Amino acid sequence: MPSDFAMDLCFIRKMRPEAPMADSIEQELQRIFAGRACWHTDTKRERDLEVSVVEIKGLAEWHSEDEALRFVEARMQSDCWEWLCGFRVKVTQQEDAGACCWQKRGAV
Repeated sequence: MPSDFAMDLCFIRKMRPEAPMADSIEQELQRIFAGRACWHTDTKRERDLEVSVVEIKGLAEWHSEDEALRFVEARMQSDCWEWLCGFRVKVTQQEDAGACCWQKRGAV
C-alpha cells in the first residue's frame, strides 16, 4: 500500500562563484525523485554562505522513515550530500478508502 512522504532538507556551504549550490542539488533531486515526488527549493545567500531548504512530497511504498532514508542513501551520488546539515522525514501510510474500499465490502 502506498504511503505519503514528506522530506525537508537543509543544505549549507560556503559560497563558490564557479558553481551555484542550487544547481547541484536540483540535478541530484531530479535523478533520485523524478516521477516519484515533487519538490520546491528555496536558496538564499547570506554573507559567505549559501543555504538551500528543500521540501519534497510524494508517494512511495515505504512503511517507515528508515526505509525512506535507506532509499535516498542508496542513491546518493553528488557531493551535495556533504552539505546536508539537517533533515526531517515523515512517512504516513494511507488508509484504504474510497470507491475501492466500498467495492471490497460489497457495498457497490
